[in-house]
Amino acid sequence: MFDLPQSDPKLKAAAAEINAILKGYGIAGFYCLASSTHAEFGLEFPDWSLIQRDGENGFRFRVKASEHSNDLVESSVHLVYSLRDMAGLQYQNFETICNLVATKLDIAHRPFSGLWGLDGWEKPNIGSAPAVVVDFGKRKKRGKGFGKGGDRP
Repeated sequence: MFDLPQSDPKLKAAAAEINAILKGYGIAGFYCLASSTHAEFGLEFPDWSLIQRDGENGFRFRVKASEHSNDLVESSVHLVYSLRDMAGLQYQNFETICNLVATKLDIAHRPFSGLWGLDGWEKPNIGSAPAVVVDFGKRKKRGKGFGKGGDRP
């Protein structure tokens, strides 16, 4: 077991800056910041959104047909779907990287499950992102810039 503090002050400060930017621009954001020893996660919804954080891990969708336009409902729901889709894509990308690294290295990773109140988290089963392992020693030279040139994975 590591003997580390539960948070990193630099990550907390960076998260506070990101939250201020999100609030200042009235936009939603989902982020994960990581140092060599810690991670800081954040999820913010703009004040105009009908979907808001409710407590530490909850959400509320405050909508009354008589008080809110369809455009506002659609925009609020769009936030959630956009953030979900991007989080899923990033999960697939990082899962692919982890799997590729694990084929080359003997690694041990201690997941967040069981730590700091995240007991309900389970690794989703959404598959991995498409990936090609490139042996840089066997690649042909490519042309400069974009476009045609050499052996592409």
